[in-house]
Amino acid sequence: MALSVIAPTYLTEIGLSGWQRWEDLLTAEFFGLLRYLSPHAGVLTVLAGGKERARDPQVSQLPSTLAQWIRQQGSVESHEIVFWPELDGGYPDVLVRFTGADKATVAEVFIEVKLYSPQSERRDDPRHQLARYMASLTARSTMGRASARALVYLTLDRSMPEQELDAALSGAGSAAESVGLFWLGWHGVAGSLHELRSSDGFAAFAPHEAAAVRDLSGILRARGVRTLAELKQFPLPALDPLAALDGWSRSWSLAERRAQ
Repeated sequence: MALSVIAPTYLTEIGLSGWQRWEDLLTAEFFGLLRYLSPHAGVLTVLAGGKERARDPQVSQLPSTLAQWIRQQGSVESHEIVFWPELDGGYPDVLVRFTGADKATVAEVFIEVKLYSPQSERRDDPRHQLARYMASLTARSTMGRASARALVYLTLDRSMPEQELDAALSGAGSAAESVGLFWLGWHGVAGSLHELRSSDGFAAFAPHEAAAVRDLSGILRARGVRTLAELKQFPLPALDPLAALDGWSRSWSLAERRAQ
């Protein structure tokens, strides 16, 4: 969903930098909570719906989903979440580093989180933001880390933003051949969490893990994010940006009170 379609007046009133700060708060709150869940109960569930965008789907050697791509790299036993890791091309919002039973890195997944803000620009590099990241990941020395790397574009779109991803692939050039590019929608994440909570296995979760999964769903609902199934009940976009801001404000105030 393009910014011009969503709410140009909201962006004018609040300011683009304000939306970026809200995205940073969502990133820290949501992925920070995932740190306290096992990978299979948390981050792998969240990332499972990621879909590959290949330069040429007919000849792509990558699995079509992010879950398949991660499984292809090896068995995952644990994970580490790093916020705003530094790359030559900028600072993606999240790095999820998956490790195996021997503590060796299995794969690294970099995530760029978006709600309303567009791709960031740099005066010294006119390339698409995702293209800069892909080129940087390709050139990055492994230094004992995994050679398997993927970049995930997490947005509020209801379907894959193909034009943006194609622009990233075009700008990345040969880098697109060695770094997996995937798209993941916030609505799909909400759906995955709903399915997890509705599954038979959820009853076997430890109390703290079950509470964390419910809180993850609550974080998204407080910001107006619904599952795709819920959105089909409405003829118009269900997310009101000002309502989302109000949800952020209320949840942030509640967190502050709990911390006191």
